[in-house]
Formats: sequence, structure tokens, C-alpha cells
Amino acid sequence: MNISYVFPGQGSQTKGMIRSLGRNAERVRDVFTMASDISGRDVLELCTHADDETLTETRNTQIAVTTMNMAFLRLLQLEGIEPDIVLGQSLGQFSAMVAAGAMSMENTFRLVSRRAELMSGIRHSGSLCSILGLELDKVEEIVGEVPRELGVLEIALQNARTQIVLGGDEPAIERAAELCKAAGAFKTVQVHVSAAFHTSLMKEIEAELSEFVDSLPMEEPKCRMILNCKGSFADSAAEIREDLKQATCHRVLWAQGLTHLIAEPDLLIAEAGIGKRMASMIRNMEYKGKVYLLSDARDCHYYMAAAKEEMNRRKGGMQ
Repeated sequence: MNISYVFPGQGSQTKGMIRSLGRNAERVRDVFTMASDISGRDVLELCTHADDETLTETRNTQIAVTTMNMAFLRLLQLEGIEPDIVLGQSLGQFSAMVAAGAMSMENTFRLVSRRAELMSGIRHSGSLCSILGLELDKVEEIVGEVPRELGVLEIALQNARTQIVLGGDEPAIERAAELCKAAGAFKTVQVHVSAAFHTSLMKEIEAELSEFVDSLPMEEPKCRMILNCKGSFADSAAEIREDLKQATCHRVLWAQGLTHLIAEPDLLIAEAGIGKRMASMIRNMEYKGKVYLLSDARDCHYYMAAAKEEMNRRKGGMQ
């Protein structure tokens, strides 16, 4: 059985999200303390009482979402569960890196905090818009039809076969959304982020962020990790480092990564974060198995039990 964790990214935040930890919140309080000490923000307060507007601010969103992901990861670690495959979407990739043992939790909080600061200072920010119901080729064709004078327009993420996220300047995004609807898209959704992440509009922070990434120590991963920009398994710590740097202003090949995941046999998958966005995307890839939600108490219980049984089976086989 392949024990697998999928970590959500920005957009998974919700008011009062710490409640999804239930009684386990006390067991992982140290994670919130560490995040607060490193970021200089009251992360426990953010995850407990902050309203939606506050949580949408990049400086708050990124540290809060990462901390919730890390809290669920810490619960798994406390139960002695070790993953075979990890991946995380966009911001979630930083959590996957910790789960793989490639970077310490402390340094990852430092990196996420610095990344959020840099992104918050973007002068030419732009926005993101999700297109539902059209395949990549058609969306790329529509992008080519939008007049260049309307501004930057790029594909930022391919989340599933028929879920593509556009990024760029607002006028170009609006025109593209109109054309996509006319072409048969059943829905277009403005993504609640503060900038056009994973597009060339992020270029102004790429060098400084890359320098910070290079300053932090990294270890070879202890399990397999699927990367955002590569869209497949990492070959080394050096490749993980490069993918982290590229992801700031390059397309995220999430659908390709999920294709590699679901091609693996006998998967036991957990969405290790808030909500079920990753589970929905995996189902949209025509995966027929269950994706357990750690933010759901019943799912969390069953996943922990199944994963611990698998860990015990492995230990028994080594005796």
C-alpha cells in the first residue's frame, strides 16, 4: 500500500479552520507556536478568529495555510506514520517538502514567511481566474485570441483535465473569461488571491526569492515527491530546490502530477489540510478510490487506522 499525502495551497483557508483539528489541536500546539515565533504573526489567532478578509491577505494566508498543513502532518508523525508519496499544490508544495524530509519545518516556515512578504510587495499584481469545463488546448487557443494591449495573460495552473487557471492583468482575464464562456465553459471563478501567482508578473521577486531558497539547507527526500513545475517525481533535493524557485512565475502542472500519483498501485491518499479541494481535483482525474480528508474527524480516524495497520505490517515483515 502506498501511503500518500496531498497538501492544499492558498485558497483552502477558511474562518475558524483550527476547529477541524478538534481535540487534536492541543497535541500540535507547538506547530502554531513555532509558526508564530518565526513569522512574527499570531498564527493561532489567525486560524481561530480571523475573518475572511484578513485571511485573504497574502502575509496571513500563506503562513496560516502552511501551519494548518503542518499541524495535520505533525499528527501523522505522532502516530508513527511515514509517507511513500507526497505532493502539494502551489503553496502546498512547501508542506510536501517537509513531509518528504527535504527541509525542516522551522526553515520551511522561514521560507514561506519570506515568500509571503515578497509577494505582498508585488507592484504589478494581477489576478487569477479558474476556467471550468474546457480542456487545455482550447484555453490556450483562447489565450492567443485575447488582444495583447489588454495586458498579460497566461495559463498559471492546469489543475485537472477541464480545470485551467488563467493569470494576468484584469482586463485580459475578463476578456478571456468571456471567450471561454462563449466556447462552452460552464463556469469561470475568480480565485481569492492577491496576485497572479505562477505567471511572469511574479518575475520582479524571482531573483530575491531564489537567493533565499538557496540559503536554506536541504536534504535528500526520504520518500517520493511529485513536483509542481516538473509535473512528475523529483530525482533529487537539487531538483526540488529548483522547482521551488521556478514555481513562483512558471505554470504549475498539477494535473500531470496527479496523473503520476493515480498511476501508482494500491494508494492510501489523505488530503492533509483544510477542506476537500484536492480530493475533488483527484476525482476529476477519474480516480475511483477514496481520498480521505484529515479535516474530517471520521475520515481522519479511518485514515490513521489504515496507515498504522500498513506501518505495522511492514514492521512485521522486517522481523
